[in-house]
Amino acid sequence: MAVAAELALPKPPLQSQCLKLFGNPSEKGWGAKNLEYVSPPFAMKMGDITISRVKINKLAAPALRAAFNDIWEACGKNQAAVARVHADRFSGDWVVRPIRGGSTPSMHSFALAIDLDAGSNPLGALETFFMPGSLVVKCFEQRGFIWGGRWKGRRDAMHFQYVRVG
Repeated sequence: MAVAAELALPKPPLQSQCLKLFGNPSEKGWGAKNLEYVSPPFAMKMGDITISRVKINKLAAPALRAAFNDIWEACGKNQAAVARVHADRFSGDWVVRPIRGGSTPSMHSFALAIDLDAGSNPLGALETFFMPGSLVVKCFEQRGFIWGGRWKGRRDAMHFQYVRVG
């Protein structure tokens, strides 16, 4: 796998630190203060909608950019190869909401999470397209993202977050 040059990336915070570090994501102006837009080097879609940029927390933007570039390089800068690994199937980024089934804020609320290919990686499913060792999982994990497919209990194989559990 071809990998872009190593970057000095900031350490992902703990989930329990997010409110203190970033403030309440429901407050007016939170997005303008905390968000950055990252354009993937390959085409992405959500259904028929073209996704030209992803909203992500400024802290996580360098890591997301690096993961996207690693995927693009590993796929030989070939859009058809990106499609074969399902990296082109966007399913969500920043949205202020509680974690599913809970009351604490989702990491999507802090713009520290991205979902890819929800259709092939449904919440809670054991059989998913993204599996340990798959290219997309490798590229995100080597840049510091936590993959929800490794979670015990309710797996979330579509989910990649730049924040540590705890």
